[in-house]
Amino acid sequence: MENTSAELCETHSLASSSPGPSFDDVADYFNPQQQPICWTRKTQEPSSTQRTRKQRIHPYHDRSQKLKDARGEAAKEIETLKSKREDEFKEFEQQHSGNTDSQQKVLEEETKQKIEVIKSEFNKNKAQVVSDLLSKVTDVQPELHRNYKLGIHQLK
Repeated sequence: MENTSAELCETHSLASSSPGPSFDDVADYFNPQQQPICWTRKTQEPSSTQRTRKQRIHPYHDRSQKLKDARGEAAKEIETLKSKREDEFKEFEQQHSGNTDSQQKVLEEETKQKIEVIKSEFNKNKAQVVSDLLSKVTDVQPELHRNYKLGIHQLK
């Protein structure tokens, strides 16, 4: 009996250096109202290390919590990258949309220059083209079409 009481609580009087416990000490040991807290396995108020049943953590709780946290962080990163890319696109669009007026003016000038070149070429070659057309129209050399020629030879 003395060994078990010493194991339960080293600070209690049962574990003292006396040769054996007194009757009062043994009676106090078995009386739950007077029993020291150190002898009880569970205290009435849970300590900071003890958790109630609802507070106990499931073995996979940490893993699932980490996954939820990772998903949340990934979603935040995606949103920041998305907003960053949208800002870059808007900036790019503003830089290049402002140049459309200047580009349009450049294209109009190039078009005008090309039209002037075409008009000058037309005026330069107009007389030659008209003479070539008149010579072809006035110099007619009638001859039978080749398909018609083949048809006549087959009938004979």
